[in-house]
Amino acid sequence: MHKTIPKAPKKNIKLKKVEDNNYSSGYMYPGASKRKSANVPKRTTLSVMTRAECISMIGQAKFDKYTQMFGNENASLKRCSMLRASK
Repeated sequence: MHKTIPKAPKKNIKLKKVEDNNYSSGYMYPGASKRKSANVPKRTTLSVMTRAECISMIGQAKFDKYTQMFGNENASLKRCSMLRASK
């Protein structure tokens, strides 16, 4: 099998000269000129919550429910810490 060569186009196409003198680093790299945002301190829990504090905050029934859902008391205490931090 031989391939046929395509015919030449009917139009005469002239290539344009490219001028690249309009380069701007501000346009190409806009992130470099932006201001740095102020550092926002992350909210963290102040201390580790004890079992008694957690039960007094959410109640024994919810504590047992969280313990059953998450599998252990440490996860329940972590949940209580997150609830306290969100207030």
